[in-house]
Amino acid sequence: MGLAERIEAAFESVPPPPTDRVVTPTYDDEGVTAFFKGKHWRDVSIDELRTHHVALSFFSPEAFHYYVPAFMLAELRDPIAAGQIGPSLLFHFSRPEESSWEPELRQRLALLTAEQKAVIADFVRHRGRVCGYTDPEIEEIVNVVKNGI
Repeated sequence: MGLAERIEAAFESVPPPPTDRVVTPTYDDEGVTAFFKGKHWRDVSIDELRTHHVALSFFSPEAFHYYVPAFMLAELRDPIAAGQIGPSLLFHFSRPEESSWEPELRQRLALLTAEQKAVIADFVRHRGRVCGYTDPEIEEIVNVVKNGI
């Protein structure tokens, strides 16, 4: 089974976020709630994901868990059309530079199953160098995904 198929299988049973939990309610969400509310992650096109890649910053932990496979698959299937999705994903799986972001990353990682963590780690290893990360940086991200911060 290829990486794309493993991503789909790992995330197929994740429930959608409640409509009032698409974003973390801390600031203007730049239209993220209006766009993603009620949409299945399989129904969002690469072009739409590229346009809304900032959603990765605004998503609630539940929405991040639900929509992250769409972003990973977009990057795998057409990295040129995906634009900044790959680097943005790697950034959002990385240890935060600001400690104030750590609780949200912990909440996001806590929702992931062992299978999901493994497939994300494989995605990071597969796309990391292409997105400009060094091998030590890639392994640090993999460590965060698998073991937390």
